[in-house]
Amino acid sequence: MNELERFYDFLDTSVLYEEHSFKELLNKNRLSSLRLVSALSTKSSDSCALTDISSPKFYCSNNECKSKQYYEPIEEVEHLINFYKETEETLRYRCRNCRASTKTFLLRIELKTLNKDSYPKDDTSISIQKIGEYPKFGKPIPNQALKLLGKERDLFFKGSTCENLGMGIAAFSYYRRVIDSKKDKLFDEIIKVLKLNSGNEVLVKELSEAKQEPQFTKALNKIKSILPESLKVKGHDPLKLMYKALSEGLHNKTDEECLRNAKAIKTIFFAFTERLDTILKEDKMVSEALKDLV
Repeated sequence: MNELERFYDFLDTSVLYEEHSFKELLNKNRLSSLRLVSALSTKSSDSCALTDISSPKFYCSNNECKSKQYYEPIEEVEHLINFYKETEETLRYRCRNCRASTKTFLLRIELKTLNKDSYPKDDTSISIQKIGEYPKFGKPIPNQALKLLGKERDLFFKGSTCENLGMGIAAFSYYRRVIDSKKDKLFDEIIKVLKLNSGNEVLVKELSEAKQEPQFTKALNKIKSILPESLKVKGHDPLKLMYKALSEGLHNKTDEECLRNAKAIKTIFFAFTERLDTILKEDKMVSEALKDLV
């Protein structure tokens, strides 16, 4: 198992047909994902109701929240499902905190494992496919990443949309173009952090010289030194992780493999930009505090 594969263990991924709770389906699975969910309560001889639909947590973008909040169903109704035919259900939620932000889902539900001679129990698994979601699925882009992306944020948003729709090759292509375009800016931020402490002169020189290469992967080939521990993500060098994901390219890769690499690139990029921003902010705060004390 290589370094990138080990990092996948930290990603928020789901396995097709692995049984999930209903809240996991809403929070973790992109559009068109088909999942088995144990979320039934038997109501009659030919129908049941969804259970566990209350109090999921979603990110609320309202200025009053700007964080994950508990949501509650807007309509207090039972969502009945026929045992033997496909059903489509719309669920609408409202943020409990600000009571302004809403979240809407359209689900396709079917009890594929049942027949006329079988009778479901409360723990019977049902097949649910998320076919609609608004606001769209996915974690919001951190402010630190948005600041670094600059004019390339539109391309990054397109890549994120493709990722949410399961279009791996398209998502990978967008993310690769963005990383290549923002390579110099990313290296400049790393250099700022490295210059806060002595002993990083060789790596600073390598990063400065690597900026002459147009592509991120070619630039990384010129960097032989490793990043200090303070800049690593889960103990891994984020530059090497992104290099591994990007250097595999699109050739001979399935759409699912490209999707996996695209998600890795985005996750590492977010974590790394947050780490860089945190270190620079902490240094500024310490410097300001010293001015008041010295």
